[in-house]
Amino acid sequence: MKILVTGGAGYIGSHVVKQLGEQTDHEITVLDNLVTGFQESILYGDFIKADLSDFDRIEEIIKDGNYDAVIHFAASLVVPESVEKPLKYYLNNTANTANLIKQCVQYGVNKF
Repeated sequence: MKILVTGGAGYIGSHVVKQLGEQTDHEITVLDNLVTGFQESILYGDFIKADLSDFDRIEEIIKDGNYDAVIHFAASLVVPESVEKPLKYYLNNTANTANLIKQCVQYGVNKF
């Protein structure tokens, strides 16, 4: 199974990628913008540096990737900043996720 893990360089995402790499034979691709994640945390799979706000790039990645599943951890989560910049958090956590889901539906990724 080909799995795309968004936010896979962050704390939770990198642990999920590690478990997938150690306990399965799935083909893993990590997508992260590295704003709060670290590429060194990615111990398994391929890496794509991209931001979910780049809708054209995300469409290209989903279309060309032939993924069976997407595990989505890419999100903004710093509470004080979210209070100061609510639109930034809304766009990243809601609009970008909605676009990701749209691309998955459009290109037949049925496990999200």
